[in-house]
Amino acid sequence: MYIGTCLPTTTRDIMSARRTTDTENATAADNTENEQLTEASTEITGISADLIHAGASGDVSLPAQVADNLISREFVMEWSNSLAGMHTSPETATWSVDDSMQAIFQSRTRYSSNAAERVDVRQGDLSKVCLVGMKITKVDSSFPCNLALCIAGARGNCYSNSGEQFAAHIAPNEKNHLMNKVVVTTSPFVNSAYMQMYPGMTSKNLRTEGIMKVPGENYCFVDQHHPIVEMINENSEVLQIDMADAQLIDGRWLKVSQSVADRCLDNLETQLTDYLPVTDLTQFAATIHRMHGAEWISTDEVADNLTQASMIERMMTTNRRLTVCVQMTYSFM
Repeated sequence: MYIGTCLPTTTRDIMSARRTTDTENATAADNTENEQLTEASTEITGISADLIHAGASGDVSLPAQVADNLISREFVMEWSNSLAGMHTSPETATWSVDDSMQAIFQSRTRYSSNAAERVDVRQGDLSKVCLVGMKITKVDSSFPCNLALCIAGARGNCYSNSGEQFAAHIAPNEKNHLMNKVVVTTSPFVNSAYMQMYPGMTSKNLRTEGIMKVPGENYCFVDQHHPIVEMINENSEVLQIDMADAQLIDGRWLKVSQSVADRCLDNLETQLTDYLPVTDLTQFAATIHRMHGAEWISTDEVADNLTQASMIERMMTTNRRLTVCVQMTYSFM
């Protein structure tokens, strides 16, 4: 049977194709379904909050697939330049890992949630990492001004009265070699039922795994185990359909209106970004900037008591260094 044959034409029509071995019958069925695809006019709600929130609580215990494969490593981040140099070369304010060196994040034994044996070459999908925690263990700065440190994956719990939000504040010439400043805590959503039902399915790959677009058509094929199928089920009353009656193509695929698929994907991407503790270590970086929007070349704060031009110039052109050690705990999904 076809889903949606009795729906009003103003309702989104999510179609599935009947599996058949007869090519001509399959083509005819597809043509019939194409005629029934309609433009979306009914509001679709997001995937159930219970699915993402299930298992999440303030008292966090790690699920086995995360706890058994935890990696804890300390990374040394360094910056070196003068204030004037930072101004002329703003890219030097960002620390990152070159593509050729990103194996420092990977592992020979804990490279996935089901890693079975030790491998010779470090492995692990850096785009799908469950970030369990992060803390700063050391700061050593010769910069003569207040700095704000922003770290990928850490939204930050430091604020200035100018509205800035960042991971940590670094004071002028600060030296603290015994720090234990937590910048990322274990998210209660690490126990999310979503992560257990759809391991490895993040906002980064929702549109590329388990979905096949058909060029020039207003529908796509969605794997029956893709998370937006759950969203479609959640909206069955709004759409006036029963997914239990859906028939699969090749025992796997559902034929879905592209407009419905896009709306569901947009909504789910937002939810996953907001809630799940998943980060992309290929984009891991840390950036420093002066507080309150001050330019690197500004003499405010750094030359408050200087009057001679030569001394001010020396203050701005002397090379400075900053070292920050960050300990990260994470697990490959």
